[in-house]
Amino acid sequence: MSFIANTLNPKKIVARAKTTRNKEIQDLEKEKKHRLKRKSNGDQVRTLLQVKGEPMEAKNVSADEMILLSSWKSGKKVKGKKADLLKLYLETTAPSKALAWSDTEEEQLTQLKTAAMTFNDTEMDTSQKKSANAVKANVSKLDDNQANELLEPITKHAATTTSTTATTTTLTMLLDVRMMCSGLV
Repeated sequence: MSFIANTLNPKKIVARAKTTRNKEIQDLEKEKKHRLKRKSNGDQVRTLLQVKGEPMEAKNVSADEMILLSSWKSGKKVKGKKADLLKLYLETTAPSKALAWSDTEEEQLTQLKTAAMTFNDTEMDTSQKKSANAVKANVSKLDDNQANELLEPITKHAATTTSTTATTTTLTMLLDVRMMCSGLV
């Protein structure tokens, strides 16, 4: 199989797009889990501080409570002796309030998980648009033979298109190309 045929294989194009989408889903789910965990830890810490107050000595709190408090303030899971954890807790500033996981973000995640893979989601669509823009930008540099070669597929496309809007757009493009080739634009 040639390189071009292998590159333009529709199954591979969709597979690359799915891989990209799955990475986006994975990143969003990871962020969601992180935010929800941070919110949960913050809620537990606030409840603990309301019940027991600010710890000033290691003997006033259990080891698990000290781990929770120190982990919350440092932003990562910590372990160690209660005295060391108390020192870390007292020396570290409280983290900013955790960003809530919004309904908009949840909708975005759900959309990524459930939406069908369309051609517009693929690299092929992006590549086609870039090619079309490159042709438009450079059409005035074509000689007559090259312009005629370009006009043939556009004319065939216009003849086979049943949509009125697509036909109008194609014919407009055809006229633009002819005008650019003849030097009128």
